[in-house]
Amino acid sequence: MLYVFWRGLVFLFNSFKTEFNAESITFATVTTTLCIFYAFGQSYRQNQQQKQALIQQRIQAELDALKAQMNPHFLFNSLNSVYDTAIVEDSPRTAESIQQLSGIVQYVMEVSRLQTTDVRRELRFIDDYVELQRVRIPNQENIQITTDIEWDEKPAQIMPLLLNPLIENAFKYGISIQYPCFVRIQLRVQGGTLRMTTENSILLRTDLEKGTGIGLANVRQRLELAYPGQHSLTMNETDDAFLVDLTIKL
Repeated sequence: MLYVFWRGLVFLFNSFKTEFNAESITFATVTTTLCIFYAFGQSYRQNQQQKQALIQQRIQAELDALKAQMNPHFLFNSLNSVYDTAIVEDSPRTAESIQQLSGIVQYVMEVSRLQTTDVRRELRFIDDYVELQRVRIPNQENIQITTDIEWDEKPAQIMPLLLNPLIENAFKYGISIQYPCFVRIQLRVQGGTLRMTTENSILLRTDLEKGTGIGLANVRQRLELAYPGQHSLTMNETDDAFLVDLTIKL
């Protein structure tokens, strides 16, 4: 591009060299200046386009890496749940757990390479996961699990496997066989906006039982990459409960 404009400038100067006067010098100067500005403008625009493409590629690579971290983690925990159920009882509950997990694994395999998925499918996935937890956890009076999921059935897309780490943490850190405990999940999708709150009891744990917070950190990073300026995520802890509040403009 710059070479073409340089050849044009040479041509202009050769044209005016036989009439070297103030008028020709002024015209040549203006033309040269305009050509230079145009050339630099084109070069700047190309550089900006290249930078934007690199940014998009970097974001995509980071999202793919985060997905790769999340999926094995989730599958490992789910398989452990089914294994524990099979060990403690030989009953239809085990078969039900395996059936629930089969649907979950199939969904994860299908959507792990997608940028977005239909909200309907993601909500079904979350519901299956919660049901799997209900089957795994003993039906005792000291354990309370409540869920409330609503969708206005308007078409919407969401990044797959984004919400489940928050729900998984609620079960992981909020359920105890010995002590009174609870997990409460409320999820609303209305008018293109998703609002989810999870609340779980806080139980005393040893240092070995405490998590590293990798799951929550990944959720924060994925939200920043996929929904910049379109989400809010807050976490609050009281003496007996841990509350997560997430809003996403889909």
